[in-house]
Amino acid sequence: MNTRYKLLAYRDSRPRSPEQCATDLSVLLNRLAKISPAVFHWKLRGSSKRKAMQNSFIDPNDFEFLSDIVLKSANRRDGDHSIIPELGFSISFWNGSTKDESAASLSIANGLTSNIVPNSVVLNFPSLGYSNNNIEATVGIISAAVDSIDAERALLFREDLAPPSVGKMFLETAAFLADGFDPQASSRLAQEADEIILASRGKIFVKR
Repeated sequence: MNTRYKLLAYRDSRPRSPEQCATDLSVLLNRLAKISPAVFHWKLRGSSKRKAMQNSFIDPNDFEFLSDIVLKSANRRDGDHSIIPELGFSISFWNGSTKDESAASLSIANGLTSNIVPNSVVLNFPSLGYSNNNIEATVGIISAAVDSIDAERALLFREDLAPPSVGKMFLETAAFLADGFDPQASSRLAQEADEIILASRGKIFVKR
């Protein structure tokens, strides 16, 4: 049976311009592609499955295209269609596979300053080309998501072993906490982890 994984990364208020969000997106897509190019290559979703299938794979270095889809993804006012800055930009992708053993999806919400909705990266992917025993890949995936939105916390876990609620920090495959964000959770994760890896702004806790 194919094992599937989910990654969740969150950040509260983070003002970003459309250009900055496009840059963040480019870096995220490039870093994921280096980890597993066979799985982490992306198409835009469509209004129907047929239209989504017709979409071309995205070049993560095509900054003009990425800037365009960021602007198109902005939340806008009903009247004058102007961008609502506090709601930022939200984009979803898929990797073009209709088979569960190879299907992956990615969503990123960036530039939000709302007190209700956080900035986030959500990645669903199969174990194809990835093993949680591969520490380098585990750290690479969680770091790519964390760095793209300056996340304060992140979780990487097997979908079948996820708890009923992912609102609280837990350790299944890996977790990240920014320095000083939640000292109590950090202390608990440190006791549960088999390995602790220092990241640029925090710690990654790994369970083998």
